[in-house]
Amino acid sequence: MLACLSCQQHTRTIMTVSIDCLGIGLRTPHYKDLLEKRPHLSLIEFHSENHFYSNGHSRTILHKAKEIAPISLHGVGLSLGSADGLDNSHLKKLVNLVDDINPSLISEHISWGRIGNIHTHDLLPLPYCKDVIQLVADNIDHVQQALGREIIVENVSSYVSFEQSNMKEWDFVYEILEKADCGFLLDINNVFVNSQNFNFNIEDYLKSLPWDRVKEVHVAGHQAEENLLVDTHDRPACSEVKSWLDKVYSQCINKPPVLLEWDSSLPSFEKLIAHMHDLATEPGIENYALA
Repeated sequence: MLACLSCQQHTRTIMTVSIDCLGIGLRTPHYKDLLEKRPHLSLIEFHSENHFYSNGHSRTILHKAKEIAPISLHGVGLSLGSADGLDNSHLKKLVNLVDDINPSLISEHISWGRIGNIHTHDLLPLPYCKDVIQLVADNIDHVQQALGREIIVENVSSYVSFEQSNMKEWDFVYEILEKADCGFLLDINNVFVNSQNFNFNIEDYLKSLPWDRVKEVHVAGHQAEENLLVDTHDRPACSEVKSWLDKVYSQCINKPPVLLEWDSSLPSFEKLIAHMHDLATEPGIENYALA
């Protein structure tokens, strides 16, 4: 148990992960399965950049998916940590998409991946320091002003550290959330990966979080490569991550959706839904099955 947070449990009902709060990140090979089988989901997440162009099949899929469950647009390319500001062309495409779809949630990452017109197509970590906090918060504010609504930002996995860092990751994340006044997408697998790669105690991370800002939770798989854990999204979540999910959810003030991410080496749709159900610690109001 998280003893340092136990006092909060006396003022609210402790949340448990039920089937009713589970969702998936949907990838192209599973579009047809979703529309045909229509499983019960609390959230369906799509990568924003895959749907920037308004003509064609991709936007149609989003509108049809909204008939099944609330949807989230999850960005990977805004580069909120870029020192030269945001790519306004990219932001305009996101605004157009959001105006068309009106998703339940819009998310991005606390990372960078662009310098000028050069895109790394990766989620690169940032130095943990005050100057970067202000930079990221300003960029988040720019996005929220353009969209006219809140976004939620996600903690990322990391495999390097910076000499410029002068604070802990969790303090860095907390200050960004407070300064930008935005929501938080808590990726438990990324916290676990970083705790192993940089030898910190996960409880230290969790006790610093503003739980009222947690609007979504991510769970995914990882694998070991030499002396590192790597966030691969190509397998089920391990037992340790599932255990931390239970502890995390007991601290949530709201009832955020818990989403299983799976990006490569995709299983069948039926197996994906089964792995999603495996995250539940209690069955919910009924035992949902594929139609």
